[in-house]
Amino acid sequence: MKRIVSLILTFTIASEVLSIQCWYDRNNAESLSDEAEQVDCACGDHCLFTGDNLTPRSIRICGCVITESGEEHLCQHDEQSIHEAGYFKCCQGDLCNTNL
Repeated sequence: MKRIVSLILTFTIASEVLSIQCWYDRNNAESLSDEAEQVDCACGDHCLFTGDNLTPRSIRICGCVITESGEEHLCQHDEQSIHEAGYFKCCQGDLCNTNL
Protein backbone atom coordinates (compact mmCIF):
# COMPACT_ATOMS: atom_id res chain seq x y z
CA MET A 1 0.00 0.00 0.00
CA LYS A 2 2.81 2.40 0.85
CA ARG A 3 4.36 1.71 -2.55
CA ILE A 4 1.12 2.63 -4.38
CA VAL A 5 0.77 5.86 -2.41
CA SER A 6 4.42 6.67 -3.13
CA LEU A 7 3.94 6.07 -6.88
CA ILE A 8 0.82 8.25 -6.94
CA LEU A 9 2.62 11.08 -5.13
CA THR A 10 5.64 10.79 -7.44
CA PHE A 11 3.40 10.92 -10.53
CA THR A 12 1.47 13.91 -9.17
CA ILE A 13 4.63 15.86 -8.37
CA ALA A 14 6.22 14.98 -11.73
CA SER A 15 3.08 16.09 -13.59
CA GLU A 16 3.11 19.45 -11.81
CA VAL A 17 6.82 19.96 -12.50
CA LEU A 18 6.49 19.03 -16.18
CA SER A 19 3.44 21.19 -16.94
CA ILE A 20 4.00 24.58 -18.52
CA GLN A 21 2.45 27.75 -17.12
CA CYS A 22 0.78 30.19 -19.51
CA TRP A 23 -1.18 33.38 -19.16
CA TYR A 24 -4.95 33.02 -19.57
CA ASP A 25 -6.47 36.34 -20.54
CA ARG A 26 -9.13 37.64 -22.93
CA ASN A 27 -9.33 41.40 -23.15
CA ASN A 28 -9.61 44.43 -25.38
CA ALA A 29 -5.95 45.40 -25.34
CA GLU A 30 -2.60 43.94 -26.30
CA SER A 31 -1.35 44.19 -22.71
CA LEU A 32 -2.34 41.87 -19.87
CA SER A 33 -5.54 42.84 -18.09
CA ASP A 34 -6.05 42.94 -14.32
CA GLU A 35 -8.01 39.68 -14.67
CA ALA A 36 -5.09 37.78 -16.29
CA GLU A 37 -4.35 34.45 -14.60
CA GLN A 38 -1.33 32.18 -14.56
CA VAL A 39 -2.59 28.68 -15.38
CA ASP A 40 -0.98 25.24 -15.44
CA CYS A 41 -1.60 23.74 -18.87
CA ALA A 42 -3.06 20.24 -18.90
CA CYS A 43 -1.07 19.19 -21.98
CA GLY A 44 1.56 20.36 -24.42
CA ASP A 45 4.56 22.58 -23.92
CA HIS A 46 3.55 25.81 -25.70
CA CYS A 47 1.60 28.98 -24.94
CA LEU A 48 -0.45 30.97 -27.45
CA PHE A 49 -1.00 34.72 -27.83
CA THR A 50 -3.34 35.86 -30.59
CA GLY A 51 -5.31 38.90 -31.61
CA ASP A 52 -6.73 40.79 -34.54
CA ASN A 53 -5.85 44.17 -35.97
CA LEU A 54 -9.46 45.24 -36.55
CA THR A 55 -10.15 45.52 -32.82
CA PRO A 56 -7.74 45.74 -29.89
CA ARG A 57 -8.90 42.29 -28.72
CA SER A 58 -6.31 39.71 -27.65
CA ILE A 59 -6.38 36.18 -26.24
CA ARG A 60 -3.72 34.37 -24.25
CA ILE A 61 -4.19 30.64 -23.62
CA CYS A 62 -2.34 27.33 -23.39
CA GLY A 63 -1.14 26.01 -26.74
CA CYS A 64 -2.90 22.69 -26.13
CA VAL A 65 -6.40 21.94 -24.90
CA ILE A 66 -8.15 18.76 -23.79
CA THR A 67 -11.26 17.91 -25.82
CA GLU A 68 -13.59 14.90 -25.73
CA SER A 69 -11.44 13.26 -28.43
CA GLY A 70 -8.15 13.88 -26.62
CA GLU A 71 -5.42 16.52 -26.84
CA GLU A 72 -5.73 19.26 -29.45
CA HIS A 73 -2.44 21.05 -30.09
CA LEU A 74 -3.01 24.62 -31.24
CA CYS A 75 0.77 25.06 -31.38
CA GLN A 76 3.21 22.41 -32.59
CA HIS A 77 6.39 24.52 -32.42
CA ASP A 78 7.61 28.06 -31.81
CA GLU A 79 6.27 30.36 -34.49
CA GLN A 80 5.03 33.88 -34.93
CA SER A 81 2.96 35.52 -37.66
CA ILE A 82 1.90 39.11 -38.10
CA HIS A 83 -0.37 40.03 -41.01
CA GLU A 84 -3.07 42.55 -41.96
CA ALA A 85 -5.92 40.75 -40.21
CA GLY A 86 -4.09 39.83 -37.01
CA TYR A 87 -1.24 38.08 -35.31
CA PHE A 88 -0.36 35.00 -33.31
CA LYS A 89 2.60 33.73 -31.37
CA CYS A 90 3.29 30.17 -30.22
CA CYS A 91 6.12 30.00 -27.71
CA GLN A 92 7.76 27.57 -25.31
CA GLY A 93 8.51 28.43 -21.71
CA ASP A 94 6.59 29.44 -18.63
CA LEU A 95 4.49 32.59 -19.15
CA CYS A 96 6.10 33.24 -22.55
CA ASN A 97 2.80 34.57 -23.95
CA THR A 98 3.13 37.88 -22.08
CA ASN A 99 4.05 39.89 -25.19
CA LEU A 100 4.06 39.35 -28.94
